[in-house]
Amino acid sequence: MGNAVAGVEVGKRRLDGALLVDGKWKTRSLDATHDGQDELIEWFRKQKTALEAVHFCVVQGDFLAHSTALVLYDAGLHVSYVAADDIRAFAHAEGLTVRSGRLGADVVARYCAARRPESWAAPSPQQRTIDEIRQRLADLEAMRDTEMARAEEARARGVTARLEDILAHVAWLDNSIAEFRQSLAELIELRTDVPA
Repeated sequence: MGNAVAGVEVGKRRLDGALLVDGKWKTRSLDATHDGQDELIEWFRKQKTALEAVHFCVVQGDFLAHSTALVLYDAGLHVSYVAADDIRAFAHAEGLTVRSGRLGADVVARYCAARRPESWAAPSPQQRTIDEIRQRLADLEAMRDTEMARAEEARARGVTARLEDILAHVAWLDNSIAEFRQSLAELIELRTDVPA
């Protein structure tokens, strides 16, 4: 992979990138938004190094960190999606200072250069869609369970107006759950990203 590494850390407000090429640092800090993510990736592209030769390490985190790792991965780049605790332990062992709650993209890049973590194999786009539908289905089922508990409570208290409203919502949830289950079954049956 050569000697070019990049560290990416996504915080609550800031999206930080650090590029280390031949001992020289370049850093960028942007808003932690999807626009900031796009700007960071564009900034990496504008640097005078072939991105295909860069080993990117992205700190595992919320949806935006995962999304950033996916965008880099989908662009065909070498990406490692690394646990913050691993990087924090590395920083401690190396005597590097880390801010409270934040590692710093430069520390992530140093970790990447020293440890050369395994490449991340992101799920295929079809698997991502299936995972999203499964999560949405689980959320709807949990919501239905909560509403059924409320219905039992309303029944026990004799609050019929509330009970009717809750049962109407349960019926809507049942319909949505059935639609999601059907979509999920069709996607799984038609998927092309796994060998038969």
